[in-house]
Amino acid sequence: MGTEGIWVPLLLGTAIAGTAVSAGMGYMAQKQAGEDAKAASEAEAANLQIQAENARLAAEEQAKNKQEEGRHFLATQQAEAAAGNIKINVGAPLVIAADTRNILAREKGYILKRGRDEAASLNYQARMALAVGKNAKRNANMGAIATGVGGVGSAAALGYSWWGGGGGGSSPFSPQSNAKISNWMNTP
Repeated sequence: MGTEGIWVPLLLGTAIAGTAVSAGMGYMAQKQAGEDAKAASEAEAANLQIQAENARLAAEEQAKNKQEEGRHFLATQQAEAAAGNIKINVGAPLVIAADTRNILAREKGYILKRGRDEAASLNYQARMALAVGKNAKRNANMGAIATGVGGVGSAAALGYSWWGGGGGGSSPFSPQSNAKISNWMNTP
């Protein structure tokens, strides 16, 4: 057995190891990309949920302020009517006060509904962000698995072409490369 018998398995082993390392690094990079995408979408979802809560709280505060403005407005109406020597608990002033209360209640309702709608929209966006992150992670995992399987396939194909599929022990290198390798390995 010449020195070629030692070097051929060494070269093949190095090629297979390189393929395995490349596939392994690709696998790990894709897994990490999936984790990063999921973490980013979770952060985005948390931010959107905070915005939703802030929108709801802001609407409640606006509605509270509108109610307070309404109380002041009704009090001003009654005071002006009383100053004009108009009875405020009967007739037109009573109807005007009732209409004012209804208008203020509707405005307060609109404010609260707008806040609830904005919060619901932001919460929906948060759920969508989480779904996007889960899908990105799942896709990255599938890509990582494909990379790993591809690496195993490449290593197996290299071994097969070297020992089993290339005519019984032929090298996967070109004849010129084989000659250079053989000369290099047999050089003292």
